Amino acid sequence: CDQGGKIPIRWTAPEAISYRKFSSASDAWSYGIVMWEVMSYGERPYWEMSNQDRNSLKESKGGTEMLLRFTKRMKKMSEKERKRAVKVRGSEDLGRIEGEFKAMDSVWLSNPADPWAVVILSIEEGYRLPAPMGCPVALHQLMLHCWQKERNHRPKFTDVVTFLDKLIRNPSSLLPLVEDIQSASSYEMDYPMFISIGDWLDSIKMTQYKSNFMAAGYNTLDSVARMSIEDVRRIGVDLIGHQRRITSSVQTLRHQLLHEQEKGFQV
Repeated sequence: CDQGGKIPIRWTAPEAISYRKFSSASDAWSYGIVMWEVMSYGERPYWEMSNQDRNSLKESKGGTEMLLRFTKRMKKMSEKERKRAVKVRGSEDLGRIEGEFKAMDSVWLSNPADPWAVVILSIEEGYRLPAPMGCPVALHQLMLHCWQKERNHRPKFTDVVTFLDKLIRNPSSLLPLVEDIQSASSYEMDYPMFISIGDWLDSIKMTQYKSNFMAAGYNTLDSVARMSIEDVRRIGVDLIGHQRRITSSVQTLRHQLLHEQEKGFQV
């Protein structure tokens, strides 16, 4: 693909930002952002996050070094450019840092006064956009699945089409709204992101273990979210790679159930 030009940071997957590697997986990330825009009636992704977080970056001793690490990852810098950048240390004004980044011709948003750095840092640290007001739980969880850090864990578009088709055929699945769950003292997810254990296992390419889960009594994703790696081994998942893949997805499910908050979703 074309390696030149500017990148729309707020819509772009982390690996595409860092290494300019675009794929159907990075498209899935962007699809999740567009989906969020639609459900929020055109809100700007991440709003003006960079403006409100500038002061915390200025006060952070390691903030400058973190920004420099991201710059080095995003663009191969010459030795001369690197020496210039390293001179800008944590106590310096962030404006100078931005000036150095501009001089290196790094990737910037269409609004040059709004640096990309804070958005990238937030995503790398696990921040995910919260559900828009009135958004069904199932749709927000589809967004979160599109924003998996591991690109191989993101849904393929054929999976997205299948999932949305099932939603259309089962309209009641769209009734649980995120704000309803947040206001409830306790909640059992009637309709998680994937309609069944089979759908979930399909999404992580572990369909062969469906009978193992069912035989062990794991019939809902709510029960799966409570599993430990010992539980995964106990039901007969012997391959270490498969254990890790399932456990990673279980952890994501657990976070989705426990940490749905107005400020954002941490993964």
